Amino acid sequence: IILGIIYAQLVPDSVEGTALLRQTMLTIYSTFMVIVGIVIWLCLANEKSHVLTEYEISRQTDRLKAEIEAHKETDRALQDAKDFAEQANTAKSRFLTGISHELRTPLQSIIGYAQLLEKRQDIPGHHHNALRIMRRSGEHLSDLIEGLLDISKIEADQVELQESDFSLFALIHGLSMMFQLRCEQRSLDWQVHWQLKGREIIGMEEI
Repeated sequence: IILGIIYAQLVPDSVEGTALLRQTMLTIYSTFMVIVGIVIWLCLANEKSHVLTEYEISRQTDRLKAEIEAHKETDRALQDAKDFAEQANTAKSRFLTGISHELRTPLQSIIGYAQLLEKRQDIPGHHHNALRIMRRSGEHLSDLIEGLLDISKIEADQVELQESDFSLFALIHGLSMMFQLRCEQRSLDWQVHWQLKGREIIGMEEI
């Protein structure tokens, strides 16, 4: 419209001037339209890019929300499993403590009677040996029960290590007496051989 108004205001004196003015106006109009077309194309491209960017951001946001919900669900499942395991562990510890107490009470009575009978002089010698095996077997079971209690303490992070001296010979001798009794029940021969500091000890006479 502006170019048309300008063209109408300019009245050339000759036909050649009119043609030149018309050609000039057409050239300006064509150049202006090309520039406008390029600007419009850039604006549309920018708008499309903006829409695509918003769509991609929205899609990534939805994916992140879904992953967050999945992680929350996994955390809840892990927490439930942890709570269940802790409850089961607590129940197991209570069971071990209770059963250890129930086993230790009659076992102490057996060990006590075996010690009293060992001190009597009117009992034959081979019975003394059986009473000694009974007492040591009871003490071994008592140690195993204490070990069960130690397991509960370890799980509760309450275990305390205490160093103490012990006789390895006495320990193996007690185990040997228990195995010897079972071997005699099956008519088997049981013998212990020691190899200590370059010399061999047969039997348990030096204990």
